[in-house]
Amino acid sequence: MKMFNKMNKLGLYVFWIMFLVNLFMPFGGDIESIVLFIGVGLLVVHFIEFLVVFKKLKEIDRTSPMDFMMVMLVGLFHWLPLIKKRGE
Repeated sequence: MKMFNKMNKLGLYVFWIMFLVNLFMPFGGDIESIVLFIGVGLLVVHFIEFLVVFKKLKEIDRTSPMDFMMVMLVGLFHWLPLIKKRGE
């Protein structure tokens, strides 16, 4: 499971790099708007996700700006292991 989380985090990091590159140097064609829409959609979903799990993160004292940023970047691949680890 740890390898699964690491691979997904890596994939999301690569996507966010592509998203940033696309913002400053648009790829052109359909891929430009696809990457933009997926990126904005992920930001919205991850923000809602943060609002939903905020109480659980607060219980384990993980509500720092860095934790917020990580939830915005990789979503549940950041907070789920933290909550599972604390629950053991």
